[in-house]
Amino acid sequence: MQTLFKDTESPPAPPVSYGPPRVVVSDIDMPLWSMVAFMLKWALASIPALLVIGVVLGAIGAVAVVVAGALGITR
Repeated sequence: MQTLFKDTESPPAPPVSYGPPRVVVSDIDMPLWSMVAFMLKWALASIPALLVIGVVLGAIGAVAVVVAGALGITR
């Protein structure tokens, strides 16, 4: 039987990578109107997210006002 590696009994180990592979995007080939539609969908999808963020921040502010009132902290 003939071996491919003459000096060693096993093939060399592959290089070890501990993180995700690095990727570089050099170009996006997308028609103008498809990009416009994508950006409009993106903008419309952000509205519910902003509403949720507003409700959460409002709740945090209301709790802070109640706590400050209970501690006697006023303007």
